[in-house]
Amino acid sequence: MHHGCDEFIKRMCTFANCGKEEKLYCLTNQIGESNPVSNLFSTTMSTPVFPTVYLPSVEYFSKMIGAKEILIENDEHYHRQSFRNRCVIYGPNGAQMLVVPVIHPSKENKNIKDIRIDNSARWQQIHWRSLTAAYNKSPFFEYYSYEFEPFYNKPQEWLLEANTELLRICLKLLRMPVILNYTENYSKDYIPSLDYRQRLLCKTTMQPERFPHYPQVFEPSHGFIANLSFIDLLFNRGNEAASYLRCLF
Repeated sequence: MHHGCDEFIKRMCTFANCGKEEKLYCLTNQIGESNPVSNLFSTTMSTPVFPTVYLPSVEYFSKMIGAKEILIENDEHYHRQSFRNRCVIYGPNGAQMLVVPVIHPSKENKNIKDIRIDNSARWQQIHWRSLTAAYNKSPFFEYYSYEFEPFYNKPQEWLLEANTELLRICLKLLRMPVILNYTENYSKDYIPSLDYRQRLLCKTTMQPERFPHYPQVFEPSHGFIANLSFIDLLFNRGNEAASYLRCLF
C-alpha cells in the first residue's frame, strides 16, 4: 500500500478508547464508504485486492511493493482462459504457456474457491520438467529450485490453495513480509486504484517498454520477452529481483 495511505489510516485510527469496529466506522466514513466493515484484518476496502493467479507475472508482484497486507479474491466466479490457472515462462522455443488443468464445474458461476485441480493429467510432472528445461541454465535456478520442487511432488487439490502456496514461496524469496488474507465475500466497493482483480488477469496492463531489460537464457534466440511469470525474473536475477520490481512501482 502507498505510504500516504498508511499514514492516513494511522491518523484516522488513533482513538485509544475505541474498539476495532468503531475505528473502522470512522475510517470508512472518511474515505467515502457508506457501511462499516466488520473485519479490520481481512475486508477493509482500503486494502489492495488481487485475483488468484498461478505463478503470477512480474507486474503482479510489482503492485505489492509497499503493501503490508493484501486480499486474495476467493468469491469471484471462475472463468476459463485466464491467468487464474496458467502462466507464461520463457522456454527453449520462446514464450511457453503452462496450464493447470481443472475440473470444470457442472454449473456456471462457480466460485474460484470451489475449483478443483484435475490431477489425472499429471500436470505437476509436466510443469516441473518444463521449468527445468527453461531455467536449468539460468544463474539462480539451482539456488532457488529447491523451494519450488516440493510443491510439484505433492498432491494439489484446490486451485486457490495451490496458487496461494506458490505466492507465499515467491514472497518469502523476495523477503516481502506481506500478510495474505482471503476476501470474505465479493464486493465492488474497493478503492479502484487498489482493485487489481480484473487488471492482472490479462497479459499486462503496462507497455512492454516499461519493463527494463534483464538477461534471459534464450534471449539470444528469441529476444527479450517482458512481463513473464515472476519465476523468470527470479531465476535470472536472483536477489536483484526485488530491486527490479521497485523500478516498476
